[in-house]
Formats: sequence, structure tokens, C-alpha cells
Amino acid sequence: MRRILSFLIKYSVYALVFLVPLFWLPFSVEVFNFNKQYLIVFLAGLALLSWLVKMIVIQKKIVLRRTPLDIWILVFSIIMIVSASLSLDKISSWLGLYGRFTDSAIILLSLVAIYFVVVNNIRSVKERKWGISLEKIFNLFLLSSLLVIVISFLSVFGVWAKINGLPRVMTFKSFNPIGGSLQGLSIFLVALIGMIVGLFLQGIRVIKIKKLFPWIYLATIALATALLMFINFPMAWLALGATMLILLVLALWTRMFKERVNLLILPIILIIISAFYWFNVPYRIEVLNELAFDRMELPQEVILDYQTAGLVSWESLKEYPVLGSGPGTFVNNFTLFKPTSFNESSFWNIRFDKAPSQLLEMMGTTGVLGTLSYLMLIGVFSLIVLVFFSRKKMAALTSGGSVADSQYSKLGLPLVLAWLALFLGQLAYYQNTTLSFYFWLFMALVVIIWQEIQDKPVKKISFSFKRIPEVGLIFNVIVLILFFALVSMFYLGGRFYLAEAKLSQPVENNEEVIRTFESAVNLNRYQASYRQTLSQIYLASAWNEVNKGEEERNTQLLQNLAAGSIQQARTATALRPNSINAWENLGVIYRDSRGLVGGTLPFAIEAFSKAKDLEPNNPVFYREICRLNLASEEKDWDNTVAMCQRAVELKPNYLDAQIQLALVYEQKGELEEAVGQMESILDKLRGVSFQRGSELAGAATEIYFQLGRLYFNLNQSDKAINMFEQAVIVTPGYANARYALALAYSAKGRNADALTQLEIVNQLVPNNENVRNLIQQLQGGGQPEAPMGE
Repeated sequence: MRRILSFLIKYSVYALVFLVPLFWLPFSVEVFNFNKQYLIVFLAGLALLSWLVKMIVIQKKIVLRRTPLDIWILVFSIIMIVSASLSLDKISSWLGLYGRFTDSAIILLSLVAIYFVVVNNIRSVKERKWGISLEKIFNLFLLSSLLVIVISFLSVFGVWAKINGLPRVMTFKSFNPIGGSLQGLSIFLVALIGMIVGLFLQGIRVIKIKKLFPWIYLATIALATALLMFINFPMAWLALGATMLILLVLALWTRMFKERVNLLILPIILIIISAFYWFNVPYRIEVLNELAFDRMELPQEVILDYQTAGLVSWESLKEYPVLGSGPGTFVNNFTLFKPTSFNESSFWNIRFDKAPSQLLEMMGTTGVLGTLSYLMLIGVFSLIVLVFFSRKKMAALTSGGSVADSQYSKLGLPLVLAWLALFLGQLAYYQNTTLSFYFWLFMALVVIIWQEIQDKPVKKISFSFKRIPEVGLIFNVIVLILFFALVSMFYLGGRFYLAEAKLSQPVENNEEVIRTFESAVNLNRYQASYRQTLSQIYLASAWNEVNKGEEERNTQLLQNLAAGSIQQARTATALRPNSINAWENLGVIYRDSRGLVGGTLPFAIEAFSKAKDLEPNNPVFYREICRLNLASEEKDWDNTVAMCQRAVELKPNYLDAQIQLALVYEQKGELEEAVGQMESILDKLRGVSFQRGSELAGAATEIYFQLGRLYFNLNQSDKAINMFEQAVIVTPGYANARYALALAYSAKGRNADALTQLEIVNQLVPNNENVRNLIQQLQGGGQPEAPMGE
């Protein structure tokens, strides 16, 4: 039994080391981090349970290796648990924000479990016990990393895209198993380069090829560096340069190489390459610019700028100073505290769910206690590293230590360099699942090596149950409770994964779509995103039912779909009451249910008002409330105008809001104000070029149409005709503009031109009764007299 448990511990860790960088499955919406976290939670739970059973049930005693990090890791873990329990979004804090799935309390506890399992079960040089081998971990990591490089190069050169039958995600040039993001891959490559440089400098043969291993190391470094050049992520170059510079400082301080000092040429070359790309030298030299690696135009991840992220995190820290808003809730902080100036950027309508820096994000989401406890953990570990590399210790090892001890201690340098690269990556980039796993693993391995090279025995906590059997009984009960807790968690996890797998299956019709999402909701009742999508599907299906003929229409089904749409949207807000997406979706569902369900307009305004409170600098919600107020029976003109004006203030170039403000003036009876507003908008478009079919072209078309309509109602037909003609030039298929142009032509007595426009409208919108009636009136010599409404 003991051997079986040891086997489970050992190979659970080995499987994680090898599989975490490579593991992904096409059976979920997010194919990378979601699947990696399932792998980590399952194997970490299996390893932890096996270790506890081995100690408590088989050996009947508790033996724990003491390390300087234990207390700080436990303090940090407890603070994270409390922060997640008090979070603005508890589901996201515990399980991960849907679509991102990182920074969850569950994955943090799993990584902490891996840390303690590795620390207490690794096979040391002094104790040749059957356990985890440090050399095997190196071999597995390097093999896995080489496969990552090969897979990524095949993606960059488009090889996967040429193979039929592969999952669609593999056809993208950005595909890589680390996390899908090329920037995340580049940080991983920096850690890999750091480890291999350490192995090369120390002359360690973890690859058992006597004469070829230095060349294999150099070839791997060259491949990883070339891939970095293709990606060309500035923060990766910064992390690589800083890692190699710190290596040089340590090497000169400890004199660890002495007569082999020429080996330091390798990190110096890497520093030069990093500086070369950090300062964009290839693009300033004409010849090099033509040979630039990133000419392949690899897709780049959109990352929030550091200035905005810093402001958001600082405001979040002031609002939630002690424990923050909760792990994984950066999107809540971003929507609440993003500055008005962000609306001027190209990405103003994107809600960023992560900061560009892991530590910057922690400041707002975990508060003072979370950030300080994490920095204290990093600080204590840094002191361990400094002690490890102290001149006295290195001198003692090279002069008086055994060969085995010295060889074992040499593994510390590559581990420290890899960990250092990952930590520097946290300063410049956010964490994905792979980077987090190796950050904790390398930290555990460095602590083990540091303890093994000490002159004194490793401190351990040991307690035998033979002296007090009652304590043994208590611990057996704890293990049993943990077993059932893990089984329950695996069961729920299985249901959650099955829900994701169902959503990835192809569907052929609307009925199958509904059944698929209903099944997903039943399997995972806590996922608000499923309910939001299902509410939209229900509503679309209800309108499809309305559009059927009276004989085919199923009134009962229509009512059920409309009611179900609202119910699912409301449940989503109950599950995540601080989710901007949930409240926005509820507002849209209430708004678009008008005509299906009576009295939804006030509820739509209420939902959008809640969304506005959660994202106060988003002009869309003010514009939406303004439009809904305009459609309500009892109008509060002051509030309606104020909402539209606020939308314009937040984003002066927001054309929809400015058009809406003109429509408010029109319905208020202030036509001159409305015309002035529309003319001011038109002035901003003069001289601006745009392509037909673009978003700007659509906005320009709407401006021409609305201004023409206002001119027409003011009996300024010539100006109206000019505007309508401009609208149909920009968007020839805009039926409303051609219909209005026909009315304007008719008002000027140009009935032949009016009939031409109506014939085109009749082709664009066949069998429209109003169009047919107007054609008949004009053919009979009649004259339309009604003004144009919106």
C-alpha cells in the first residue's frame, strides 16, 4: 500500500511537470487555462490525499519538513481564502472568471498543495529514498518545453493550418499550448532560457548525452531566442535582459566560475540581444529592418496600458484597502474606476478582465494584506537565494563539500534563474496557469536544495500517533472528510466540464441550440454566462415565433420563451449581483421584450441604471437610458436630456449619443435645437474619409438621414433632398433613406424620381404595404402629406 501511495505521489507530480505546458483540449469554450486548471486540481488533490493517507493511515505519524517559507505561504493562503469569501464576485474568486479561469482561490490552494507535496516527498542526495527525483523533473520540463517550441514554430509558419481536420484553434498563427497568447509564451521562453543557461554554465548533464549536451543546450537557447524574436514582446526582452544581468552580478559577486569566467559570454550575448530589441534597433537600421523577424505579422494580444491599470488598481485599493475586491475581480474594478480619458482610446468599449502586470492586479484585488503577504513571501525567498549564493557558502562547497553535494547544489542556479524570470514576468505581465504552476514548483525546488546544502540536518516536525491514539483517530477522520470533499469537488468539476463540452458540440438548428444551453445550465447552475446566453436565445426564438403566420404561431410557446428569457437574465444577476455583463444583458432583454411582454420599459431603465452605477464612465448606458426615457409614456425631459448630454461629455466623438440628443430635442418640440445639434455632428465629419460598409460609414448614413428628416419636417425640402441623397450614396441599400428621399422628391413635384426610389425600396423590402400604397398614390397623381417620423 505504501508503494502504491508513493507511486501516486511521484507520478502525479511528474505528470504535472510534463503536461501543464502542453495540455489543452478542444472540448471547452476556452481550451487552454480551463483544461490546465482541471488537470492541476485533479492531480494536486490526488497527490495531497495520497501523501496524507501515507503518513496518517499507513505510517501512523506526521512528518513535515520545515522551511522558512511555510508560515508565509500559509498566511498568504489564509488571506486569499478570506478575500475570496468576501469578494464582490464570489463565484469568480473561487472558480475563476469565466473565459479567463486564472487567479481563482481553488487553483491557488492546488498550487500550495503541490508546493508542500514536493517539499516533503522529493528524493534528496543525502536520503536515497523512493520518491520524487529532482533530475527527472528537469528532464521532463526540458522535454515538454522543447515540444512547446516545436508546436509553436509550426503555428508561426502556418503548418497546422494546412492540415485538414484539426481543431480550428490550431489554424491560428498565435496557437501555442502554453495559453494561446504569444506574450504568455514569450515569458515562458524567458524562464526556459534562464534554466538552460544555468545548466550550461554549471556543466550539468540532465540530458544523458556525454559530448552533445552542451550543443543541445545551445541549440535550445537559439530556438527559444528566435521564437522570442518572432513574437517580439518588449516585456519579455526586459525580463530576459534583467535575468541575465542579475546572473552576471551573482557570478561576479560569488566568483562561482573563476577560471571558467569566459562562459559568461553567453548571458552577455543574451543581454545585448535583449537591449537590441528593447530599444528597437532592428527597425532603426534599414538593412536590419528588412530582415525583421516580426514581418510575419503575428497576432498580438490586446493588453491594457499600464497607466490606466495603475489608476484602476490605486482607486480599487482606496475603495477596498484591507482585502481588496477579491481574486479574479479586476474586471469589476476596471469598469468601476476606469478614467473618462479611456473613452478616447481605440479600445474604449472593451472591458479588460486583467491588468498588464500580475502585481499591479493583486494590489486592487487582494488589498494591502494580500499584496504585503505575497511580497513578504517573495522577500523571504529572495533572502534564501542570497544566502544560497553567498561567497562563504560557495567557497565552502567548492573546497570542502562532497562531489554529490556540490553537483546537487549546482542545480540551484538554473532553478533560481527560471524562477527569477517568472517573477520578473509578473512585474511586466499577468500570470496564466502555466506560469503560475512553475513559479510555485521552482520555488519549492530551490528551498529543497538550499536546505540540503546546509551543514545542519533539515528541521522536521514529527508526531507519532502511538503515544496518543486518540489524536490519530482525529486525523483519520480529517483525512476521511478531505477524501469526501475531494470526491464531491471532482464530481462537481465533472458536471461543470461536461457543461462546457456540450457547448463545444456542433448544432444544426435553433431547437438544438436551446437544448444544448438548457443542458449546460442544468449541469452548472452557478455559471451566469450560460444563463445570459440562454436568455438571448430564448428572446430571439420568441421573436421568430412572432414572425410566423397566425396559423403556425404557437402562442403558449411564445409566452414561455419570453418569460424564460427574462427569468434566465434575472437569475444571472442574482448569481453575480456585481457583474456589469449580467445587468447589461438584463437591460437588453427587458428592452427587446417590448411587444412580447407588457410593462418591461421601467425594468429596462432600472437594469441599465444599475449597469451605469457599476460602470459610471461608459457613455453607452447613458445613451440607452436616454433612448428608453424617450420611449416611455411619462417623460422626464430634464433627466432625458441630462442622460444624453452626459453620454456626449464622456465621449465627445460618440456619434450615436449626439444623434440621440438631437432626437430628444425633436420630440421635445425644439426642432431648431435638433437641427443645430445634427449640423454640429455633420461638421465633425467634414473631411473625414471612410470606406463604404464601415462603422463610420453607417454612422454618417444615419446622420444624413436624420438631418434630412428634420429639414423635411421644417419644410426645407431642398436641404432634405441633399441629405437623403448623401445617405443613399454612402449606403445604397438603406431602404429608410430611399423611402424618405422619395417623399422629399414628391414634395418638390419630382414624382418620376420619387417612383424610381420607391421601386428600389420595393426590391429591398418586398411586399411592404406602405411602399405599395405610395407607389399607387404617385402613379395616380396623388401627393403624400404625412411628415416623417423617426
